[in-house]
Amino acid sequence: MLDVAIIGAGVVGGMVARELSRYSLSIALLEAGCDVALGATRANSAIVHAGFDAKEGSLKALLNVRGSKMMAQVCSELGVKYKNNGSLVVGFNEEDKETLKALLERGIKNGVEGLRVLDREQVVGLEKNIGEGVSCALHAPTGAIVCPYELCIAAVGNAMDNGVRLHLDFKVVSVKDNGESFEIVSESGESVEARYLINCAGVITSNKTFDQQTSDEILRTININTVAPMFVAKAVLPDMLRRNSGHLCTIASAGGMLSNPKMSVYAASKWGVIGWSDSVRIELQQMKSKVRMTTVAPYYINTGMFDGVKSPIIPVLKPEYVAKRIIRAIERNKSFKGIPFGFHFIRFWQF
Repeated sequence: MLDVAIIGAGVVGGMVARELSRYSLSIALLEAGCDVALGATRANSAIVHAGFDAKEGSLKALLNVRGSKMMAQVCSELGVKYKNNGSLVVGFNEEDKETLKALLERGIKNGVEGLRVLDREQVVGLEKNIGEGVSCALHAPTGAIVCPYELCIAAVGNAMDNGVRLHLDFKVVSVKDNGESFEIVSESGESVEARYLINCAGVITSNKTFDQQTSDEILRTININTVAPMFVAKAVLPDMLRRNSGHLCTIASAGGMLSNPKMSVYAASKWGVIGWSDSVRIELQQMKSKVRMTTVAPYYINTGMFDGVKSPIIPVLKPEYVAKRIIRAIERNKSFKGIPFGFHFIRFWQF
């Protein structure tokens, strides 16, 4: 029997394993994928957040600020590049400036050092390529970036050097509490027993029928996939219209054109964003604006989000292929791009 089992070999699981490997413990790191950093970690923004966004007094705020201060030393120990480039949260009007002031106050309460709200001239002094519509910004000099892949791989490697056992292709399907230990069983039937169990698995909303979805899950999906692109466009479009130049690209999904059981809310969110994006395109045309809008609807992409999906008709797409097709569509001012083209015909087969 092991002392500790850790589920998830992402950046969190890797760092937990590294820290515990300092002690005389037998530890197993259990990863569902074929390698580390293949889940939520690879979709990480790479930003080391300063800590002004988390609610004051919360555990998240405490750990965010503390972790931000620790990151440079951790990266140095692991040989991972760390860049303290600071961060800017930009505003476009007086209402935005009030929001930035609120973030400033929250950050000060959280213990973030060096925060200040800048005017237009000060922002341009820090970033000369800032958009013309930006009038103010919250500057966090303690903000930084680090490659999540490198950090995760280095942390797991360090932990393994110290004796941690890494189990790949170990998708946990059941955990049994035996009182003094936990029995963790994988999809293939392999099992691990440990006195302590730490869950560091990435947060993914599992496929459910609509009646099983909670209100929070529905709102989260709609807000991320439908509302967020609208807010981003709302922030940058006025400046583009003033310049009469620019290009908006909305990444939707083939799920916005196909009905798919156990993905009803996801499909609805993508249908919504396609309808919104293409409607904006028509509005821009009617305004005779030179601002362009491209809506992209790719099929399943091998990013880890759709692990386990079997696609007998159209193969799952590689990220590099999709990225090249999107760039080409923007360069050619395509209004709509389905990737690959053949998936359009699946719609007819559903009836």
